[in-house]
Amino acid sequence: MASKALLFLSLIVVLLIASEEGMEGSREEGMEETLVEDMETVVVDIETVMEDMETAVEDMETEEEDIVAMVAATEATTVAASGVVLMLVRLFKLSHRVLSRVTKSRKMMHIYQ
Repeated sequence: MASKALLFLSLIVVLLIASEEGMEGSREEGMEETLVEDMETVVVDIETVMEDMETAVEDMETEEEDIVAMVAATEATTVAASGVVLMLVRLFKLSHRVLSRVTKSRKMMHIYQ
């Protein structure tokens, strides 16, 4: 895209120089009309390049939105996974306490028998 824009800007400069030299040299109507037509063509080409650039910017914005959505989804997954790990740790601690109490209770029952 950028190379196209640079090419068209170079073409504009060349046409402007050519039109200036053409105006100085001879004032023939045919030459002036050709220069005007060439400049109109360049303007249309520049408009096309600008539209292409706008489309490219829109595409980049869409890609950026997709990346932001993926990052948010990744963060949500990370938070959910952290929550699951935390719950598993708590469950392990709780089961360890229950197992310890059951073991103590069995020992106490065994002692009394």
